[in-house]
Amino acid sequence: MSLYAARQATLGEIDGSGYAFLKRSSIKGQYQGVFFVESELKEQLESLTGEESVSFTGVVYTKNRSGGVRENRETVEVDVYNLVSVGVGARADFRVVESD
Repeated sequence: MSLYAARQATLGEIDGSGYAFLKRSSIKGQYQGVFFVESELKEQLESLTGEESVSFTGVVYTKNRSGGVRENRETVEVDVYNLVSVGVGARADFRVVESD
């Protein structure tokens, strides 16, 4: 069972479902996420790969120290780095761009 659930989201101007989450490493954490669309929107999604950054509006999951999961709806800038065909259509993998 997956810990996170895909919710309604927007990547650029494309409607679909997805989420962002914090992936921790031994050094530091990085927010990354996934975004799903139906097959008909795959070409639009492909156009976002290689872009400098694009807006993601959707659920961002965070964990507290006791392990509880909280979901907040946010808009963040992301870098789309991978696109994969999946059973429901297409999945874009992205990393949240650090804001200084």
